[in-house]
Amino acid sequence: MGLSQKELAALVGVDGESISRFERGTVVPSLHRLERVATSLNMGVGDLLSISSPLPEDQTQQLLQLMQKLSTRDRKILMDLAALLAK
Repeated sequence: MGLSQKELAALVGVDGESISRFERGTVVPSLHRLERVATSLNMGVGDLLSISSPLPEDQTQQLLQLMQKLSTRDRKILMDLAALLAK
């Protein structure tokens, strides 16, 4: 959305360092704060959690959503790159 940490922090009601800690995973936000972050980013909590999830199935879903925005040529490039990385 183009928000800085400071801008997001103001929307959520925390300081900028708190947002930085959330992003780095050094602090886990409360459910209330997580809801405020998601609302501030115009998304649901589930969407927010799946974006940051280390689970392969969540990451696969995120890749699928991103790939749908690509041209056929760019999808081919991405697939070729993924195949190279997997070797």
